[in-house]
Amino acid sequence: EKVGSVSFDVLSVNYACGLIDAFGLAALLALKDARFPEFKDGAVDYHKKTDRKLILKRVPIPVTVFKIGNNFIVDPTVEEEGAVDVRLTVTSTEDGRLCALQKGGEGELSTEEIAKMIELAISKAKEIRKLVM
Repeated sequence: EKVGSVSFDVLSVNYACGLIDAFGLAALLALKDARFPEFKDGAVDYHKKTDRKLILKRVPIPVTVFKIGNNFIVDPTVEEEGAVDVRLTVTSTEDGRLCALQKGGEGELSTEEIAKMIELAISKAKEIRKLVM
């Protein structure tokens, strides 16, 4: 059997907020576009690509929800991000299952706030998934 691996190096050339979401989406779209290299006579030719795509069993979409005061927002401007108390990045699959959570910032979140942020993130992920898939 032959086994391959995939790794990503992401470099931001312009900081305009939402880097976690943008990098996650970029990685997903790169996987969606990837093609297997040619394999012939027991050797891999990385310079020639086949028409065979990677099979994506899940489509995880990250969405970061920001809390400013008592308000929740997604995709903040640079100015809004400067006022953020706390953020929660929620990555979910197409069936609404959570596959990753990451909290950032020094603020606190109640159980109810986390539930609202997750609900908002899953809703936005469904919208994004329709656009990219």
